[in-house]
Amino acid sequence: MLFRSGPRPGFLLPVVVASVGWIALRAKRSVQEGSGLVRLLESTLEEARDRHDELRSANLMLEHLKRQLEHKVEAQDLELKQRYDELQQTYARVQELSTRDGLTGLLNRRSGDEALNQRWAECRAGSRRIYRCGWPDMPTGNLARGS
Repeated sequence: MLFRSGPRPGFLLPVVVASVGWIALRAKRSVQEGSGLVRLLESTLEEARDRHDELRSANLMLEHLKRQLEHKVEAQDLELKQRYDELQQTYARVQELSTRDGLTGLLNRRSGDEALNQRWAECRAGSRRIYRCGWPDMPTGNLARGS
């Protein structure tokens, strides 16, 4: 019998050893590459944590600045309202001074002109006759008859 049935006992041993060596080499490279990836991931994670801490401190600083600005705006708004009230009071005082005589305190011609113009406008708007729109203390009867 020249051929035996089945493989020879030492025939596959070099192939198995070479395969196991190749697998071991690939495993070693994978572990090295994996440890390199792990180191890369760890450094990336550390950088991300550092960046997160920087952003958190920047956010806290921005919140503080925002509160400061809000307080300044409120203070300036209050001051503006006070100045506006003072301006309104001053304007009312100027209006009063411009319609009264400084010596006697009586109404001056300007106030009379303003009152006349106002009554005139009221009469024109109401389509009433001017003698019916007169001054409150004016008689509204027939002046010719004396009533």
